[in-house]
Amino acid sequence: MQEITRPPAPLVEVKESEKRTLAVEEEEEEQLFGTPVMRINRYSGSDKEWVELVRWDIPASHLGDLHSVTLISDQIAKTLYRLVIGNLDQDIPLDRPAYSPLEMVWRRNQVPAKTSVYVEVMSLDGTEIAVNALLTGSVKWVDIIPDIRDNKK
Repeated sequence: MQEITRPPAPLVEVKESEKRTLAVEEEEEEQLFGTPVMRINRYSGSDKEWVELVRWDIPASHLGDLHSVTLISDQIAKTLYRLVIGNLDQDIPLDRPAYSPLEMVWRRNQVPAKTSVYVEVMSLDGTEIAVNALLTGSVKWVDIIPDIRDNKK
């Protein structure tokens, strides 16, 4: 550990006319807005077709904020995942095993109203797998113009 060998420099005098009179806006601190959401589930089986593991549906007139998805499998080399956010497949590679635990964290990942976030899972070759899933986020009410899709004739 290095010791300080000289005294600190004196403070600079600031003229009264140069002093700030208005507060400087500080960066907005991270705050939780809306209602917390947590979905947790476990799948155990040997299905070779996609099986829904965990799902979160964003209600109409709300905005979702996806925080994280965590997946843990006991047979990672035999487990395949499909992640869909806002009804868009996130194309997790199917040609190689994922990590376990697999934790995906987002900051300000807004998910539109009337869409879903879900994870599907399947066994690569029919091997028995056990997979745990945890999805966290928050949802808040938003004042929006009526959705055009609701007014289709």
